[in-house]
Amino acid sequence: MNPLDTVAPDLTDPHSVAANRRGELTPDQQARLANPVSALGGMSIGVMGLNLLRQAAHLQQDLHNPGIQSAAGQLILEERGYVADSSDRRLTLPPNRGRLLPGVTYRFYYLPESGAVLSAEVLQAPDEATAREHLTDLLAQANQFDADALTANRQGRLATQQASRLYKTFVQGLILSAIATA
Repeated sequence: MNPLDTVAPDLTDPHSVAANRRGELTPDQQARLANPVSALGGMSIGVMGLNLLRQAAHLQQDLHNPGIQSAAGQLILEERGYVADSSDRRLTLPPNRGRLLPGVTYRFYYLPESGAVLSAEVLQAPDEATAREHLTDLLAQANQFDADALTANRQGRLATQQASRLYKTFVQGLILSAIATA
């Protein structure tokens, strides 16, 4: 495997999960983790560059002594994207979240120093109604609306919060147009 590949690793691959459960890294995982840019691609750059260097050092420690740990948790959406959230800590996912789905409870296998997720096995998948509710909540969070706005939109109206946000955007556009014209 080329560590610079942009192909999403399948973190739920049964062979990887079994190897990680035994405390072993697969050759594909070793290749992916050997390149900190691909392994920690979810990290931001700037102050991020310093953060990436720190994480790369932790990753090197992990590769020399891969004491694989596990924890139950779920994906959560943060400002910079999805992270694996266990009760103990936030874990680092590959840039494309390794085909994991929000709303599902996983056992994450990860490296202790870097927090890099190696694999994940499904512990509990939600029923269809819960999954739909969870997806609606995620979409609401991503698009900055709430249940009241959704109800108003279904009735063909704008919610108060949506109307004020549109008005603010409109006024800002007028001001920028006036400045550009002057």
